[in-house]
Amino acid sequence: MKVIVLGSSHGGYEAVEELLLSHPNAEVQWYEKGDFVSFMG
Repeated sequence: MKVIVLGSSHGGYEAVEELLLSHPNAEVQWYEKGDFVSFMG
């Protein structure tokens, strides 16, 4: 499965985390338009 996630705020982070838990072999491309990641961890 290939997935593109736009945004690295809380919603983007949660989407990627849940996706990788349920589909560990997924290929994820994660994009943020700004230079600053507002939520990690």
